[in-house]
Amino acid sequence: MTIYIHGGTTSLSANGSGQISLRVTVDGEIIQFLVNSTGRCKITNMELEGYEDFFEGSIEIAQLKKDGNVYDLPDPIPVTKGSYFTVSLTDISGSSNDVYFALVIRKK
Repeated sequence: MTIYIHGGTTSLSANGSGQISLRVTVDGEIIQFLVNSTGRCKITNMELEGYEDFFEGSIEIAQLKKDGNVYDLPDPIPVTKGSYFTVSLTDISGSSNDVYFALVIRKK
């Protein structure tokens, strides 16, 4: 089994919003999210290629830190080479915040 990690970061201003858009470089399936932030923030959307939403509502990023900074997906998300996975975020800490998000992909 070959694993690929695709990661990105964004800086959010106090109470501001931003996105992390990750380009997938292999055909496979997302099996984990790796997350970290320097302050409190929430995820307001996750989508694949701008049309397939995996998320409704919002969730604080700390809730994805099930085992440290790792979140194991209950079911893998299939992805294709060249697609984009985008995470939309909003700061709720009241100060600037750096957010790190990565996809762990098992290659098919």
